[in-house]
Amino acid sequence: MTRRSRAFRVGALIATAALALAACSSEGGAQSEEQEAGGSGDAPAVESTGLTIAMITHEAPGDTFWDKIRAGAEAAAERHGVDLRYSNDNEASGQATLVQNAIDQDVDGLAVTLAFPGPMQPVVADAIAAGIPTVGFNQGIDDWEEFGLAMYFGSDETLAGNTVG
Repeated sequence: MTRRSRAFRVGALIATAALALAACSSEGGAQSEEQEAGGSGDAPAVESTGLTIAMITHEAPGDTFWDKIRAGAEAAAERHGVDLRYSNDNEASGQATLVQNAIDQDVDGLAVTLAFPGPMQPVVADAIAAGIPTVGFNQGIDDWEEFGLAMYFGSDETLAGNTVG
């Protein structure tokens, strides 16, 4: 597989996982209807793709929001035969170190939150320079393009706050 086709495949898998993240935080819809009808809503696991994706967040211990995000990502990874390596640190330097660890492990793809844009920018640039397809999610809507990320998945928190307010 060429480097370009590998990058495209990994990007597609990351996008699929990110969509699963978005779905896991919603309620209702087909998933709820299937579960009410007695189905689990889970697709059978597939053979391993041999791909490893690191998902690195700024999760604080005990945050149920992140429990749902992680569960959704793990389910998507299993469904698509991907080895997911989830890690988190709610401190900027710790999160940057986790990204560097993923680079050192030569993962095939990387999904990161950008709660700490300043400390994350250099290490995200290192991931991209290493040829690791990298996407942002949850936080970083104002920074993802400048950082050179392939995609961003999340909502505009300023808009959401103004709408709620």
